[in-house]
Amino acid sequence: MAIAFYHGTDAGNEAAAALQGTLHIYADFPVLLLLSGGSWFNLLERIELTKMNDLAVSVLDERYSTNPLVNNFAQLTGTNLWQQIEEQSHKTIDMRVREGETHEHHAGRFQTELRAWRMLYPEGVVIATMGMGEDGHTAGILPKVFDSDMFAQTFEDPNHVVAHYDATSSGNQFPLRTTTTFPFLRDYVNIAITYASGEKKEGVVKALKQDEGSLEAMPARIMREMKHVQVFTDVPG
Repeated sequence: MAIAFYHGTDAGNEAAAALQGTLHIYADFPVLLLLSGGSWFNLLERIELTKMNDLAVSVLDERYSTNPLVNNFAQLTGTNLWQQIEEQSHKTIDMRVREGETHEHHAGRFQTELRAWRMLYPEGVVIATMGMGEDGHTAGILPKVFDSDMFAQTFEDPNHVVAHYDATSSGNQFPLRTTTTFPFLRDYVNIAITYASGEKKEGVVKALKQDEGSLEAMPARIMREMKHVQVFTDVPG
């Protein structure tokens, strides 16, 4: 397990270049590319999908909403990267909410698809883009939503690679979440590229560097337990 930090004023371009280079390295492998929303969507405009022999694309987490301005996968379909995905006929795991689909079914469908990909490609490579919120969240795992027991039950259950929950109590503007879990991030993701930009992220970047801390207080600390993580940030080192 390894995590590396790269500080610089051009962190966005460096993160995009790292993703581009990683895709090039694994062009001949079955690859599952899981994308985070937010600022990463702007960076995707710099990615060129070339010579990917067996690529599947989805999101790392999803907002349970039919609103195309809220749902991550719906926003992905408006990017230049999506045009390339369609033109090159790459596979996708479409996590737009279907008509009449319950939150539970939405999460179950995501879990089924992720497990099916892994069964089909046991030696395949999972590449994820990740971010960090000012509150220390990553993917769709928010802090201060549950007590310790419920937090562990929701996000640490080894029998589930996807969780769904209502985070209204956190005050987050997107409370209905479907997200990959800690076991998924630890065990499935081979390479993660993280982008954290802006002065408001300085605190969480510094906290991520510390040896001590809990996942419950700062879910982004899962990056310290993952196989290979690169963190690109423009906050001071």
